[in-house]
Amino acid sequence: MGRLPERIQAALIARAAEIEYPIAPTIAQTIEMAIASFLDTEALGFVDCKPGRGQ
Repeated sequence: MGRLPERIQAALIARAAEIEYPIAPTIAQTIEMAIASFLDTEALGFVDCKPGRGQ
């Protein structure tokens, strides 16, 4: 995650804290969480992602 711009790191950390979800241990998992959450505000990853839900 250290390679991401600081503003993106801060946003991911803030979102994880908001939904009480620990920051993922790998960059791939962190990015997956961010994309899934953007597509579906209730999703924590691609497995439970249903685009448009929760918006």
